[in-house]
Amino acid sequence: MFDKLEDLLIRYEELMSELSEPDVANNPERFRKLMKEQSDLTPVADAYRSYKQCRQNIEDSLAMLEEESDEELRALLRDGERPILVAEDEAGWVAGYAFCVFQRHRGEGSLRDLTILYLDDLCVDESCRGRQVGRALYEAVLELARTSGCYNLTLNVWSCNESAMRFYERCGMRPQKVGMEVILPAEK
Repeated sequence: MFDKLEDLLIRYEELMSELSEPDVANNPERFRKLMKEQSDLTPVADAYRSYKQCRQNIEDSLAMLEEESDEELRALLRDGERPILVAEDEAGWVAGYAFCVFQRHRGEGSLRDLTILYLDDLCVDESCRGRQVGRALYEAVLELARTSGCYNLTLNVWSCNESAMRFYERCGMRPQKVGMEVILPAEK
């Protein structure tokens, strides 16, 4: 399949080159035929180029992880109280991830003991955005919370990150509380 996509991408690039030649522009029938073929191939070529870029980004990230010597990160990956969910594309490459933390409140003065799943970070590779990867990750996190007996799922989002706020609201989340701050001047 990927060989065929590579061939299509090569043909698309040939078409673009041919369309820029003056003798093609002077031949309306040939120009129309090439434009039709170019129009048919454009969505496939764009999607395949995007896929290749996403794959390269993931390969680069995985290479960095292989080189990772940070023991704190390694410990995080082994911690059962901090599940990490990963979304893969059709080829098995990482398209996004969600870092979560179980927060267990026992005997802390609340009416009952409860477990909260806190979504610490949800990230989708930039080249994979717009493909419902974030929604799929969110749904998987929500299912993890349900099957783990959690009372709720919480997260923090910067109020200036309007697109993230809209995303989480479309997923069914609602504001729980508002954090406020004042920036203090640095002492001289």
